[in-house]
Amino acid sequence: MSYNNIGNVYRDQGNNEKALEYYKKSLRIKELLGGKIGIAMSYNNIGNVYIDQGNNEKALEYYKKSLKIKEEIGDKIGIASSYNNIGLVYLEQGNNEKGLEYYKKSLKIREEIGDKRRITISYNNIGNVYRDQGNNEKALDYHEKSLKIREEIGDKWGMANSCSNIGIIYREEDNLEKALKYLLKSKNIYKEINVINGLDETAKELMEVYEKL
Repeated sequence: MSYNNIGNVYRDQGNNEKALEYYKKSLRIKELLGGKIGIAMSYNNIGNVYIDQGNNEKALEYYKKSLKIKEEIGDKIGIASSYNNIGLVYLEQGNNEKGLEYYKKSLKIREEIGDKRRITISYNNIGNVYRDQGNNEKALDYHEKSLKIREEIGDKWGMANSCSNIGIIYREEDNLEKALKYLLKSKNIYKEINVINGLDETAKELMEVYEKL
């Protein structure tokens, strides 16, 4: 666990080589001990570093190794997380169809187990894929679903994020009144919870709306 934690710090610092070194040290001991949960976690962490490095093939290899163990032990939360990570790699490779397939597989499990917070993340991810594909109708549908649950569970950061995503879609469609409504709501929530980077991003979007008004 100490090796793993040191790896986390190096990854946070952007030192991917050292992060990988410590994650692999941690993995070697976990493999000797035979603890499947720990091994799956190490595979996942190593996959995260590879995707940070843009090495999608290695990331996919380790995410799938992690998934296999999670399936063996019946870790549904972990399986859903692995599906989500695998979907991300496919999207990075430009394979939107496979990316969407894995995001939806992740969503299905999260809905089965009633994991509301992570369901909103899945809705958000799927909405972003549809927006990238130019399917704003479906994108809005998923972002609005995400917002509804985030409001139900009181996830303020999530609410601000969803409002921003919805506002951006309306801005792109030149529905400036609705864009302004959602972006201002996003800005106010980010201000309330003091999320500076969220405020900055929303301010940029609002500037684009004001320029068109």
